[in-house]
Order: sequence, then structure tokens, then C-alpha cells
Amino acid sequence: MLDKLADATENVFNSMNISFSVMTTSKSMYHTIESDTAILVGITGQKNSGMITFEFDDQAKFEIIDTMMQGMEVEADSDVARSAIAELSNMISGMFLSNLDIGGLEITTPTIIQGENLLALINTLETQRIYANVGAGGNLIISLSFG
Repeated sequence: MLDKLADATENVFNSMNISFSVMTTSKSMYHTIESDTAILVGITGQKNSGMITFEFDDQAKFEIIDTMMQGMEVEADSDVARSAIAELSNMISGMFLSNLDIGGLEITTPTIIQGENLLALINTLETQRIYANVGAGGNLIISLSFG
């Protein structure tokens, strides 16, 4: 399942001409976030549900916002910038569900969490993580819990 999420992410980034490469993957007992900016996208269905989270460092946010805003001057913490990274997360999540080909699943509207020194327990499902490089040195953590 994690390979389908990585493929969806790579396809969306490639369509925007932003480089994306998976560095490593891991598993943990719980779904947590620990970044200053995170996007949460729920997966809902009658038989299965879960969560995808996207955690961006500042460089990854800058690369994505700059590309999506096509060079327009946008403050990194503005509503427009937050909307851009939420939309990117929405695009990846939608493509992931299409790649899964499991009927009856839908994604929720992305929720943005932003602050300093965040640490949150999202759920207690086993979680798989992708650690990736984005653009010219940005870091992205994508976490998936599904059951």
C-alpha cells in the first residue's frame, strides 16, 4: 500500500516539475505528527478508514508554494500558501485512492495544523511512513494509517 502512496506522490510532483525521491520508509505503532506544518487527510469507508498526514519542512513548503503560485510573491504562512499545500495533499490523496482501487473509499477535506514544536497523536493504528526529499533540499514525511 505504501508503494501506491509513493507512486501517487511522485506522479503529482512530476506533473508540477518538482523533484521527489523517497529516502527511506518506516513503521510505527501509532500515527503521530511532529512537524511545524502538517496536513491531515482522512480516508473514510464502510469497511476501512484511516488517515494520511503530510509533514513539510520550510524548504519543501517554499518549493511547492513557489511552483504552484507560478512565481507570484506569496508569504510562506499566508492563507494562500496554506491552501496550496492543502490542495497538493488533496491531489496526492485522491490519486492514491484511485491507485488502491478499493471501492467505497473517499477522502476528507484536508485539515491544516500549523504551530511550533507540535507533537500530536493522530490515531492508534499501525502507521507506515515515507521520508522523502522534495525539490532542492526540502523534506517531506508522509504517514499512512489504514485499517
